[in-house]
Amino acid sequence: MSNFLKITIVLLALAVVIGCGKPKVKGKVYFSDDKSPVTQGTVLFHRDNEISRGIIQKDGTFVVGTLSARDGLAPGNYRISIKNTQIDISGGSIMPVFQNVIDRKYEDPGTSELTLEVKKSQTFDIPVDRFQDTRH
Repeated sequence: MSNFLKITIVLLALAVVIGCGKPKVKGKVYFSDDKSPVTQGTVLFHRDNEISRGIIQKDGTFVVGTLSARDGLAPGNYRISIKNTQIDISGGSIMPVFQNVIDRKYEDPGTSELTLEVKKSQTFDIPVDRFQDTRH
């Protein structure tokens, strides 16, 4: 094997180990009152005309992806929104009932007050308020 090929293999291996991709952002969405996890939904990261997303798992955790499920985010400033409507089929109805679980302010990046500056891989936990039905 030539020295050139050996050096190329070593450099490629270093690039993989060091990581030449986008920063990885992960976290957990939980209720601010009792720290219990939000068990479903999507966390959306908005920047210019780009939206990246992380699917909320049953334990409240998410990992953000731009082009694929977990490929990370480009460095920059992001506004964040959360889409979280849960389906309730416990009432015996044939049609599911959609319920808001978190405060609706989180649905819009302009009202959520959630932002993140991404420079490197990091954990971003998000405490949220519960939905309050004010129609009574």
